Amino acid sequence: LEGLNEDKTNYKEAYAAAIRTVRREYNFDYIITGDIDFVHDSTTNFLQQVCAHHDTNGVQVLLPLWQQSRIDLLHEMLAPPNEFEIRFSCVKTPHFDETWIGRRLDAAALDEMSRREGLDLTGENGEYHTMVVNGRLYHDKTKNDNNNNNSSNSNQGLE
Repeated sequence: LEGLNEDKTNYKEAYAAAIRTVRREYNFDYIITGDIDFVHDSTTNFLQQVCAHHDTNGVQVLLPLWQQSRIDLLHEMLAPPNEFEIRFSCVKTPHFDETWIGRRLDAAALDEMSRREGLDLTGENGEYHTMVVNGRLYHDKTKNDNNNNNSSNSNQGLE
């Protein structure tokens, strides 16, 4: 979303501009996210707030996982028959380092993560973001040709 980097003084409006740009290219009406709960002290969902208060050409946000049990959702996504292939796309220190970028979120990763103090296993406090690249509902596996890592002082992620 190129628009996000252009206007750091008004992040939400820049995000809305990026949504408008992507919508013009791909002609969609909904953004479906894996958000489960509010982040930190917030009382609203960020994307819902952007779409409600900024011009996004009518794009609406759907939150099918909202307020469901975090651990149950993780296990459901990783167990048969779902077995989604989920990859880490952005991680935050001190919980992770750059070796987690592109790594599969699976039982081994969950086991390793469960031993880290202060880490929400679902990443709902901003510890990490993921991307589902394959699953039983996918016609084709999602491809990522971008192998460049983008890093800053506290976050690492795919560009």
